[in-house]
Amino acid sequence: MPYDFCRCKWGRSVKSLVVKHTVFIDGTQRGVSLEEAFWKGLKHIAQERRQTLGHLLISIDADRKRPNLSSAIRVFVLEYYRDQLDQRGGIVGGPT
Repeated sequence: MPYDFCRCKWGRSVKSLVVKHTVFIDGTQRGVSLEEAFWKGLKHIAQERRQTLGHLLISIDADRKRPNLSSAIRVFVLEYYRDQLDQRGGIVGGPT
């Protein structure tokens, strides 16, 4: 089931949008917890680069400067799309 239920501080049940994915990096099973938007972005980047998702994850894991692979993936996806915006002139009126 992709959604876990948790309680917010007001006592209401809310859906967690974080999905746990099992991936293999160099033959080792790893769990990464990502929001669906980051997972879709990661798959899109792999397609754009004509890489398998596994090869992209290996390079992210090798280059990461964060102890948590899930966080490293989020930062990688964010930086990829920021670079794409920069190459296109950025967002008019957006933060610099």
